[in-house]
Amino acid sequence: MPISELLRKDSPAYVDGLKMDKAIQLAKEAGMENEAMALEMSAKQLINVVQNTNDKKVRAEAERNFKSLFGKSIEMQNQVASFRNRQQEDQKKAALIQATANEFGAKFKQAQDRGINIDPKVTQSISNLLGTGQVDEARKVADNILAAQPQADKEEYKKSAADLTFEQNAASAIRYANQLSDVIEKDGTWESARLGNPESAAKLGQLPYQLAISYAKVVDPASVVRESEVEMVQKYMVPTGFFASEDKAKAAVKNFQEDIKEKVNVYKQSTGADFSIDFDAGKTKEEDKKPDKQIDQINSYYRSR
Repeated sequence: MPISELLRKDSPAYVDGLKMDKAIQLAKEAGMENEAMALEMSAKQLINVVQNTNDKKVRAEAERNFKSLFGKSIEMQNQVASFRNRQQEDQKKAALIQATANEFGAKFKQAQDRGINIDPKVTQSISNLLGTGQVDEARKVADNILAAQPQADKEEYKKSAADLTFEQNAASAIRYANQLSDVIEKDGTWESARLGNPESAAKLGQLPYQLAISYAKVVDPASVVRESEVEMVQKYMVPTGFFASEDKAKAAVKNFQEDIKEKVNVYKQSTGADFSIDFDAGKTKEEDKKPDKQIDQINSYYRSR
């Protein structure tokens, strides 16, 4: 029978009895059965004395002892709360240890699948640290060991259609700029045509146009290049003709080459694309294996005349 049921509901001790019953119940649920039963038995004995003795002194002493026992029940309830908190912390720690062990197990298995053998002594050391609750120390050891192992080969980057288009146009623009620079260096911006060098004349006529197309596509890869855009780019890109300064033309080509290189770097940084262009040859890795047919065809045409 609960302590409170032994007391009159209108008595001052009734509320204390209810609280003692609650403390005793919590203590039993927490595994403190002996302490709870001892307190309960003492409380019932004191209630019996108060209710059945006519000696005022004995009754007063029993009432004081009951109040003291009530104080002990509060202490016991606090112990139960502290015990439960420790249990929860232990459960959290155990869950963390298990999760960490599972994580390391998966990482070590991945390493083994890649052909990496980890010293069993190391894994045992990590297990020992986890077993004693030293999760942070175990993680340091595991991370250091895994960091020291050779990493798996990086998956080869697969170029998208947009990447390929941009790369080819950028390489073409650099190639045409390089060829235009060679022509200007050799024959100037107009003299070659006037002096009867048809091959250089053809290049001076065609290269700026090809350059303009490639450059326009590099500037806006997704759009369709219009003739008006090409004409605008061609007009302000590299000055050629009778009144053009050779030095200015060379400087313009050089600035253009640097501009293309910068646009290639920006594209790679913004998209993560992984490709390389041989800026000296003006070709991609794939194009480097193929002959440059366009300018060769022009040369062959004028040689045959």
